[in-house]
Parts: sequence; C-alpha cells; structure tokens
Amino acid sequence: MNKIIGQLIEEEVRRQGMTMESFANAIRCTRKNVYDIFKRNSVDVPRLQIISQVLNHNFFQDLADNPELAGLGNPEVIKEFENKKAVGQFFDVMPKVLKNLHLETSIVAPILINQENEPLPDYALGDFNVFFTVGERLYDRFTDENRGCFEVQTEYSIDGQPIDVWHNIVAHTWFADVKLDFKTEQQWGNIIIHLIDNCMPVIKKDRRYLQ
Repeated sequence: MNKIIGQLIEEEVRRQGMTMESFANAIRCTRKNVYDIFKRNSVDVPRLQIISQVLNHNFFQDLADNPELAGLGNPEVIKEFENKKAVGQFFDVMPKVLKNLHLETSIVAPILINQENEPLPDYALGDFNVFFTVGERLYDRFTDENRGCFEVQTEYSIDGQPIDVWHNIVAHTWFADVKLDFKTEQQWGNIIIHLIDNCMPVIKKDRRYLQ
C-alpha cells in the first residue's frame, strides 16, 4: 500500500521525537489539526513549506521523487502537485544560485503592508524586492481594481521566462515578480543575474515590503 504525504510527515515527526503539542505549536495549529494533517494525501504549499522548515526536511522533494505521495487523480490535484514539485526544486536550486553569485541573502515570505485584501506573492529574496509567485504571475492574481495604482512592465527576454517589474505610482516603490514554476538551475541563475545587472536601482530592498 502506497503511503500518502501525511503519513510521511507523521513518520518524520515521530522519528525526530517531537511531541504532538510541540509540533502543533511550531506549525501554528492545534493538536487536532496535526492529526488531520497526518491523514491527508495533499497539504497546501504554504503549510507544507512551514512543516518542511520545522522538521528540516524537504517534503516537496519527496513529492517530486514519489508522485504517488500526492494522491494524483484530478486536474486540480495534478496542478497542486506540479506547484509543490516546483517549490521543492526552487528551494534546492536557489540557494546554490545565490551562493554561486556571491549574494548573501535569504528566501523569505514577504508581506505587503496597508494593502488589505490584495493578493500576495509567495516568496522573496530578503535583501531585494524580488518576489516569486507559485505557479502563476502576481499580475494574474490581481484584479483590474488591484492593479489601479501600479504600472507593470513585462519582459520575456530571459530564456522565454516572463519577468514583471512593478511600479507603485502612489508609494513610488518598485519590485520584480517572477513566476515560480519548474526552471533549471541555469534558468534561475540567468534570471537573477539579469535582475541584478539591469534592475538593481529599482529592486533594492524596501523594508516596508518585507517581513
């Protein structure tokens, strides 16, 4: 009988000797929810990222290596699986790219302040306003109303990969957004090099946008 992702998480928790209470506190949920997670054949990307960090284990890579863990069966589940596979590869490859480029920065979860009910990107580079949006462009998450105070320039010159440079015409801030899907280490490297070489003046860190 094939295992599901929830069982793999439970095995790792027990292998590390964590109590259910300490694990629940670490991933910011209740003990009841923890036992529910152990029964799931799918865990959403943000939750699985937190679990991976708490347990210091890349469950995204487990999913990429063992598709049966994802409980594939319908288009939505397949799409979610592909997104998780891309996130796993991103967290494996991006630190290598940053190290090779001698960029001492980290991958963080960004927040936008004073922008209630607006869609958010999923990850960012800690010392730059470079955001990554899982499976889609941030532009596609925004409605026309959300985009009202932004000017967006899209470039397709980097290995055919779209890079959006956003200008908040109200706050006079800039940031870049890159769709987080499956890319090779070379493609990620080319994208980061392009942003650093060509967009540095507008993607320098603005602490109002990062946690």
